[in-house]
Amino acid sequence: MRDIAVVGSLNVDISLRVPRFVRPGETLRASGLTVGAGGKGVNQAIAAARLGGRVHLVGRVGNDEFAPVPLAALREAGVDVTHVETLVGERTGTALITVDEATGQNQIAVAAGANACVTVAHVRDAITVFRASGVLLVQLELPPETVDEALALARAHHARTVLDPAPARELSDK
Repeated sequence: MRDIAVVGSLNVDISLRVPRFVRPGETLRASGLTVGAGGKGVNQAIAAARLGGRVHLVGRVGNDEFAPVPLAALREAGVDVTHVETLVGERTGTALITVDEATGQNQIAVAAGANACVTVAHVRDAITVFRASGVLLVQLELPPETVDEALALARAHHARTVLDPAPARELSDK
């Protein structure tokens, strides 16, 4: 069986459980706080690894206190993070999530951080991952040109491509 490549985002998720969503200018008390690994790339990579795949993640984190959170979760799941680069002077992607306890609905604000710095060149540097992989999983939390390049490299190496079109945005004709 060929490997699985994921080119995607690495975040730390900070989640608060609230009785209802906060109104402008208001402060609410939260009933719970969790901090954990997140980002669509991390989620895809961990899910694929838990299903038995040999998974490689291509992405970037900052050199901050949050970087160990997604990296530890990936390593624990058995995901190869050889092509996850740490960028000096950048922050790791961060999502602030509020969850309405009554409805389960959420609101999410994301600071891309180092995810915005996953470049075409970084993806090309991971060419060995594309050669070894039969499937590429990618989402839209990275720059558009990076997503396009990952898809092109995967197709050039005869890998099946799976695009999660989230978060929603305009797509190129490619």
